[in-house]
Amino acid sequence: MDDALALLSRLLRRPPATLPIGDDVAAWWRRFRDAEPDALSPFDRAVLAGFRSDRVAGAFVGGYQGALRALVPDGLPDDAIVSFCVSEPGGNSPKAIETTLAGGVINGRKKWSTMAPLADLLLVAAHEGADAAGRKRFKLVRVPAIAPGVTIRRMPFTTFIPEIPHAELELREVAVPADAPLPGDGYTDYVKRFRTVEDIYIHGGVLGYVLGAARRFDFPPTVAERLAAAIVTMRTLASGDFDAPETHVALAGALARDATLLEHSDMHWEKAEEAERARWRRDRAGFGSVAGALREARRARAWERLASP
Repeated sequence: MDDALALLSRLLRRPPATLPIGDDVAAWWRRFRDAEPDALSPFDRAVLAGFRSDRVAGAFVGGYQGALRALVPDGLPDDAIVSFCVSEPGGNSPKAIETTLAGGVINGRKKWSTMAPLADLLLVAAHEGADAAGRKRFKLVRVPAIAPGVTIRRMPFTTFIPEIPHAELELREVAVPADAPLPGDGYTDYVKRFRTVEDIYIHGGVLGYVLGAARRFDFPPTVAERLAAAIVTMRTLASGDFDAPETHVALAGALARDATLLEHSDMHWEKAEEAERARWRRDRAGFGSVAGALREARRARAWERLASP
């Protein structure tokens, strides 16, 4: 059976039974992995995480963890919860990243590190000084969350998907082995690329979640049909070149189309259980405001690249 068809078969044939998240997202993620041990790919696992969840948080966890596996296809333990640690008090641009890697030791501070309070492994963006042109040379470094010198402070919960924790990190004389830095340029190959990968994977998880809700609460078949088609589209993008402008243009179109699809489905949430409906509407309100400016800049840049000779 074709892999995409196999995923759709799980989503459309199997009973849409949920695994309630409760208060412990990390424990839920491990229960979900035990329940779905044979997902065909990280993207399929993200979609199934949303499908099996009783809230958007499950889609986010599945999408975030899947995106990191797509970004780093080798070198991440399959059963580890991973946090991508880039932003600092001054932001996440190359100029703002002041965390250093020198002599096998990391020093610096991070902010808004998603899932860091629950993480087993941190992926830390750090620079090794500047090149001859004065540009910082970046590495993405694998750091165990329990490594000596790592301090993780949970930040206040956000109103958007509050089940997902964030943290401030302090990295003081954290020694890392020679194989801890990932190959390639830490900023271009990982930090810059991650926004596209994350958008594809988390959006796939959200589509899976809404499809599960549509089946559990008896939304019209037309809603499930459009969601199934949207999932196939995102699955195709997940297997493509994350740096290609063609991918960015198609992703922009898919996100715009699916925003209309989610708006179309809103009226049917009256059929859902009250608590789940309230959680959906709480998180749904934040979709358009998250990274909107970055996505628009990515779309515009993609068209500029396609127009260049």
